[in-house]
Amino acid sequence: MLDSDGSSVGEARRAAAQYTAACCPPVDAGDVELIVSELCTNAYRHATGWWRLCVHAHQGRLVLDVDDASTTPPRPRDPDNVHGTGGLGLLLVAQLADEQRLLRYPAGKTVRVVLRF
Repeated sequence: MLDSDGSSVGEARRAAAQYTAACCPPVDAGDVELIVSELCTNAYRHATGWWRLCVHAHQGRLVLDVDDASTTPPRPRDPDNVHGTGGLGLLLVAQLADEQRLLRYPAGKTVRVVLRF
């Protein structure tokens, strides 16, 4: 589990990749790095206050949870292919994930991504 701020998105990405390599070798660590980078960056940019990454494996599933203090659900936006200002993150996550869930709480939410192995 990693509690962090914007300066630690890279740390979150590396920690998740290391966990994946050690505990879930069939899962592509590069895919995990991309998913974690997108979810943590979104939490940092769009949620106020804290965000947290939790990674665990159980029964052939790698679970990536990003919690934050915002109750607003993430919304994919149209990609900006002309100016290169983003919009692809959640689309990429959806392509790589086997499952995606949004868990809502009175004081925030969890974006959960599952990769099967």
